[in-house]
Amino acid sequence: MGKFDELTALALQKAERFSDLNSECNAFAAGLVRALRTYLESPARSVYCDEVDRDHRRKNNPRPLPDLCFCYDTFWYFYLGFDFPGPEHPAYSVGLLVGLKKTSSGFTVKLPDKDFRLDDTNQQSDLFDYLLGRLREILSRPWTQEAQTLGFITLQ
Repeated sequence: MGKFDELTALALQKAERFSDLNSECNAFAAGLVRALRTYLESPARSVYCDEVDRDHRRKNNPRPLPDLCFCYDTFWYFYLGFDFPGPEHPAYSVGLLVGLKKTSSGFTVKLPDKDFRLDDTNQQSDLFDYLLGRLREILSRPWTQEAQTLGFITLQ
């Protein structure tokens, strides 16, 4: 085998490992979002995802499950949005950037203000309890206070 053939074989192996990692992270993210919807008892389409680019800008193509973007810091990212229903259109919308990284024992979930290491379902409920508390805090805040804090982006 020539030198370039050896490098080509290594490149193909690397691409296959990347594809496997992408599939594993997407499956984990989809399960996480489904479990969050169940935890929040949310109506259909009230908790949604959006793809982001490598600079964390939303692509504005909401969908039910995440489509992850591998970014410069080696985390996989997606936007997680919450629409709270009103009579004719959402009464209020808010969201945040979520990052994921595969670890030897599970995943790290990176929120703008806190990281969670998820190795079992108990830790998943810690993440969900934290998100519920932050959403309650944001939704209870008077309009006269700053709307954007700790990574939650107010859309109204």
